Amino acid sequence: MQTIQIENDIYSDILKYGIDIQTELKQVIAKFLEKKESYSYLNSKEFQKDKAHFQQCLEDIESGKTKTVSHDEMWKEIKSY
Repeated sequence: MQTIQIENDIYSDILKYGIDIQTELKQVIAKFLEKKESYSYLNSKEFQKDKAHFQQCLEDIESGKTKTVSHDEMWKEIKSY
């Protein structure tokens, strides 16, 4: 069991309105965790798109279609333009 600290003015409002903070907090946390579990980047279309992009980049490098350069080489090329 864990405890949380609530500011006095907020706690007064909780008591005034008869809010069951433990039940409310459990529900909010449960909804948050449910959303968190249901949305996973690894299951998203965005991930599939990113994965395909980086896979294509890797294939281009391995096939020689794309050349990798060092940081210094990159800046040397940029400055030469």
